[in-house]
Amino acid sequence: MPKMLGHILVVDDEPTVVYTLKAILEHVGYEASDAADMEQAHAVLRTQRVDAMICDLALKGDISGDEVIRQVRELQPDLPCVLLTGYAEPELVDSLENQGIPVLFKPVEMGRLLPLLRMMVGEKAA
Repeated sequence: MPKMLGHILVVDDEPTVVYTLKAILEHVGYEASDAADMEQAHAVLRTQRVDAMICDLALKGDISGDEVIRQVRELQPDLPCVLLTGYAEPELVDSLENQGIPVLFKPVEMGRLLPLLRMMVGEKAA
């Protein structure tokens, strides 16, 4: 069995996006968990070691992806996070990137996401 590259938490409320991201991550050697909202993300983070988190900006309910990242970072300040979005105000993108949170626009190019994850979990990009 190949060595796992790391454990990635995918936070998104769109089942198709979650399924696709998890399938790709697992195919290249990551362990992947998912959560549809803040409560589910907290449950995963309380019970499993997670090396990085991918979070969508637009989530159903009262909390957005940037708020999920903010709350998660209160619990785990060093957890690398990536925000995915179909559209975000330039000010929000600048603010997040100034906090060290990369923002990738949908549709996400795996050629950008995978090297970013490798770097975030401390691996050398191939």
